[in-house]
Amino acid sequence: MPEQLKEAVEKAATAEGVSVNSWLVRATANALRPVTPPTHHLGRRVTGYAQA
Repeated sequence: MPEQLKEAVEKAATAEGVSVNSWLVRATANALRPVTPPTHHLGRRVTGYAQA
């Protein structure tokens, strides 16, 4: 691992109060999590001027 990246990981882990290993496991799991498609809101569309 490049030294600059290693230092950034250590700093992030320390800031979160976890070990480097725990931080890396969580970061890896988050990076590999399936991406869910954006939710589209169905319903009335407001065009022009809308009044509240």
